[in-house]
Amino acid sequence: MPKPDKTAPCGIGEARVRLRTARAYLDVAESVLGEQSRDEFLSVSAGLAVLAGIAAGDAICCARLRCRHRGDTTGAPRTYSRPPCPMAPSSP
Repeated sequence: MPKPDKTAPCGIGEARVRLRTARAYLDVAESVLGEQSRDEFLSVSAGLAVLAGIAAGDAICCARLRCRHRGDTTGAPRTYSRPPCPMAPSSP
């Protein structure tokens, strides 16, 4: 039986912080991508882009659902049949 997802409450303030964090990851990823001296910089840039996507997803969840995933696995994006947090609105 799969373990339930861990979530944490958050709101607009946290959404803004996560959005700024996403932008920072993306800015650094773009900067690293411009480096031509070492091939492994491509992997570093890709990793930072993934972190930017996770932070952006957190921002969206905080703004819309008022909670975000806090587990130790990211896995594939999930579709919730019910709100993942008790404080989440039941419909957008």
